[in-house]
Amino acid sequence: MEQTVGHITSIKPAFKWKVKDIIPKFIVCQRGDKIASPMFTLSDTTELYWQIYLHPKPPDAPQGYFGISLKSLNSVTCCLHLKFQILDDTEGKKLIPEERAKKWCQYVITPGNYAGDDRFALTDDLIDLVCGSSPRNGIIICEIAMIRKDFHKKLSLKPLVMPNNWQSEFDALDCFESILYDLKHSDVTLVAKGGEKVPAHKNFLLARSPVFKASFKSHKSDSQMIEIQIEDMDVGVLKEMLRFIYTGKVNRYDDFLDKLLNAADRYQLEGLRTLCEHRMRETLRTENSLDYLKICSDFNLTDSKELILQFIVFNGEKMGQHPYVDQLVDLDKKLFIEVLHKLLVRNDDNASSFDSLHHIKRPQYP
Repeated sequence: MEQTVGHITSIKPAFKWKVKDIIPKFIVCQRGDKIASPMFTLSDTTELYWQIYLHPKPPDAPQGYFGISLKSLNSVTCCLHLKFQILDDTEGKKLIPEERAKKWCQYVITPGNYAGDDRFALTDDLIDLVCGSSPRNGIIICEIAMIRKDFHKKLSLKPLVMPNNWQSEFDALDCFESILYDLKHSDVTLVAKGGEKVPAHKNFLLARSPVFKASFKSHKSDSQMIEIQIEDMDVGVLKEMLRFIYTGKVNRYDDFLDKLLNAADRYQLEGLRTLCEHRMRETLRTENSLDYLKICSDFNLTDSKELILQFIVFNGEKMGQHPYVDQLVDLDKKLFIEVLHKLLVRNDDNASSFDSLHHIKRPQYP
């Protein structure tokens, strides 16, 4: 469920969203529900429109946390810096520590997607802050430091698009999370690396994966307990793959991103592959861009790979100031040459992108 509340005012370069009776709204929300601000735009880029979102109970966050994000309502990919904070409506008291309020985060937002933090703070902290004031309103400050117009204007990538019935289909699967890993009613045992066993249900597996469906053909009896060996897969990855099969969701992207992509390819789970690709686009930063570039190359995610190459070019100066830029030498030869080529053919207005990388250690290729 999504509800639009409050009103937006500009306090350039930030936007202030006032939410009345914020705590009751949090309490009635279910897991995955969103509270949205009215649509707004920046005065100097009127063609770009945005919404701020509160996520009282984010699906991918531990219980007790709430999230804040900015949603792009645009048809182009944008690179920007964001900073969020929450105040009460009386004394302007900050919910979050001052050092966190000063922290800028860089995001690349693809069309229709979100950028932010689904573990922004504890809901109890918000309740303590707001319930101590009267009226019990909250003010969300979203500060947008910069939008890289040159970034989105020079990209011509197709956004990732889910099928029309994607969200409704998987919302309907929420009820199946209660039987995930249910031993009592299971008829399949999946054996992961180290011999760890995870119970599952044959009908779920064969309905979602052509590979599992084919493997069940060798089992003639419907009554027997089936055991399938997946000894090269960590049990954590196996459980997250099953979570997707049962509910269409993943909780631990950041722990197993490349391994989940491998599982998606292995068991022909196209939806899981697309979710992982979305996750990379939504969380792309300078510090993880090289890791994501390698993952996209390994799993043939062509459009996302091109996006990340462009991102590296446009953020060359910033990347050159951090030690993780030395990870360039860990790329395979072909991928390193692709990065080098992008930097060499950059436009004149991005001349600093390559110059800032002059100190990178020279890779040793045979």
